[in-house]
Amino acid sequence: MDIRLIVAIIAALASILSALFAFQAHRETMKHNLKLRNIANKNEKDNIEFQAKLDRLAKLSGRNFHKKADTLDEVFKMLNKVHLSMEEYVVPLTTRGKQTGKEETLKEISDNFAKLRSFYQENQIYIPDEIRLGEKLGNVMGRINQIQNKPDDWENNQKLVWENYSIIKEMKDLIKTELNNYE
Repeated sequence: MDIRLIVAIIAALASILSALFAFQAHRETMKHNLKLRNIANKNEKDNIEFQAKLDRLAKLSGRNFHKKADTLDEVFKMLNKVHLSMEEYVVPLTTRGKQTGKEETLKEISDNFAKLRSFYQENQIYIPDEIRLGEKLGNVMGRINQIQNKPDDWENNQKLVWENYSIIKEMKDLIKTELNNYE
């Protein structure tokens, strides 16, 4: 056999092998491109679903944020009513300029506290645990009950009112701080 023929056959085989390798490389590249497109499509779909969840959570969080702030604001106002009625019990002539009997003022304290406690029970999910409002309201309620049980024990009742006054002031200060953190 002639060398030229052998070289031509080898060259032809090399060309054929090169073409086969190129074809195989092209097929593998196409497979990888398809896999990458599938992954990209899945990631895009996942990103869209994730963004939708984030949007729902942001909306919910915004509503909860406002509900929490509104609840704390209302608790603060109700605490203030209890605070003022206790002050009026101890010092009958206060800035409101009315003088009431101790029984009437004690009823006002109880009514204001009952509204506050009821509001707290309905909305406690929006009140941060750090304030410990439930525990402190329980302490205030206990002192109010003691005053109601012995309305004529003026000296002890004054002491109990001032203790409640301090607890309520502490709760109001904690709520103010919490509301200031929302700004």
